[in-house]
Amino acid sequence: MWLLLGAGAATIIVGTAAVLDVAYAGKVSPGVRFADISLGGRTAAEAEAVIRAGLSKAQGEGIKLVFKDKELVLEYAVADTKNLGLASDVVSYNADATVRQMRTFGRDGSPLVRALARLQALVAGAQVTPAVTIDANGLNRALTGTLGSYEDPAVEPSFLLTGKQVSMKPPKAGTAFDYPAISREVERRIRTLAAEPVTVSLQEDVPLVSASEAESLLPEVRQRVDDGAVTLEADGQPVTLKLATFVTWLRPVRENGQLSLVVDGAAVEAYLTELLPQVSTVAKNAKFALNDGVVTQIQGSSMGRELDIEASVLVIRRALERGESSVALVMREVQPEATAETIGNLGVKELVAVGRTNFSGSPVNRRHNIKVGADLLNGLLVRPGDEFSLVKAIGPVDATLGYRQELVIKENRTIPEFGGGLCQIGTTFFRLVLNAGLPVVERKNHSYRVRYYEPPVGMDATIYEPKPDFRFKNDYPTYLLLQTRIEGDDLVFEFWGTKDGRVASSSTPKVYNVVAPPPPLKIETTEIPVGTTKCIEKAHPGSDADFTYSVTYGDGQKVDTKFTSHYRPWREICLVGVKDLPKDTDEEEG
Repeated sequence: MWLLLGAGAATIIVGTAAVLDVAYAGKVSPGVRFADISLGGRTAAEAEAVIRAGLSKAQGEGIKLVFKDKELVLEYAVADTKNLGLASDVVSYNADATVRQMRTFGRDGSPLVRALARLQALVAGAQVTPAVTIDANGLNRALTGTLGSYEDPAVEPSFLLTGKQVSMKPPKAGTAFDYPAISREVERRIRTLAAEPVTVSLQEDVPLVSASEAESLLPEVRQRVDDGAVTLEADGQPVTLKLATFVTWLRPVRENGQLSLVVDGAAVEAYLTELLPQVSTVAKNAKFALNDGVVTQIQGSSMGRELDIEASVLVIRRALERGESSVALVMREVQPEATAETIGNLGVKELVAVGRTNFSGSPVNRRHNIKVGADLLNGLLVRPGDEFSLVKAIGPVDATLGYRQELVIKENRTIPEFGGGLCQIGTTFFRLVLNAGLPVVERKNHSYRVRYYEPPVGMDATIYEPKPDFRFKNDYPTYLLLQTRIEGDDLVFEFWGTKDGRVASSSTPKVYNVVAPPPPLKIETTEIPVGTTKCIEKAHPGSDADFTYSVTYGDGQKVDTKFTSHYRPWREICLVGVKDLPKDTDEEEG
């Protein structure tokens, strides 16, 4: 279109833009907007502040969903069930990219291109659109977590074994939400920062397989039962699978117009997840202690064996659908992180660095889990040149290692989960590594600010199996021996080794873009006494923070690393004890 402009018109447009350049030097072009806010005439710094505040506010508030007379909040992040302060991102706004779009508007390209952009903004307006990443699967999980309790979804037919009698549990029609349609509306609001809520309604949900179709498969199910028990083997050791459980794995499905009996992979996976601790052996790391300057081994290392759930589901489905009665589960070796290769000349002779955090005010189970994690790490050796993974060193977070459960919120429901306290381990380790002058390979800050680690703001690290991890490299010429202990309410980590002349320092963190927390959220539950309130999440303001980590080596070389943390505002979340959860009724149901 621009090529069709005459030379005179182009000259006028460029000239007009030049006038605007002078009139709005250092300012945003007139007509440019962000969401429903005019940026025209503001300085670039003022416009950047508007954009960053708007994105932080949207990130913290989420989107409102209206269902009948209820107003629900769809969070853009779901709180982690095992690690305080960590959340899985469903929506992630990129403030830097959005600001860059504003700063380059009308300043990129040829003079004519720049002029046309400015003129278009002046005449018709121009929008700075948020740069955003949306996790489609995460969004679906967040929607089902928010709306799921109001559904009565269709139930597909299934099979039961009572004694020796096989029966069919009939299908049932129900109601469900149209999640694809809701997702499209939610995504539109996410991308445009539109404030209006999304109205949702239930629809009829019909089973895919009828009762008569399922009944036609009963003879095949009975034959499977007559064939006898199915035996699973883990490293040669039999694991008897009850026939009643096996029958519940069988599902009638229609594929390409054909009705058949299949093994439900999700049901098998749930069974193997419960079986995992019984058939797996945790790898043990060698551990060491420093006594009078001498390093001695206090625990030997051993290999671990772990059930590979994903691979085992696949072999079980293939074997059972072929009618086989014995299946070997897939096991894999787990190598220990630390072994006693040599104890004679480790170079462990002096204190290299200390990391310390305070956990005063922690509940009983959190304090217990902190001690469990610290004890597991105490005595580990890190070889020179090795990359250390804290997730691998900690091991599985479950009852097998002594962790305790706490009542947590998962998708707006209250359930008991293991963990709580591991973020204290991650943060203490991060500060130890900073004080030792070691290169950090991987570190993730908490999704929102946690009082246990402040001040300073922005010097925290969190872990969650399998990701995120906290990793660093031992670039010292000697081994580093980790010693851990608890002093009152302080968690203390120490590295012992041989100093090599390096000096580490960190600047005082700068805190900016502070955003107030959103309104509180109350969730009804039957898990606590009726009439009581238990607040599980406290309100946290959002902010950004950064600091510079500097290491000066013995040869005079200096390396600076900037750590930047973004903390989203977080609402207070409280549980309210009720006798029964309200059952939603749909007037259209017969």
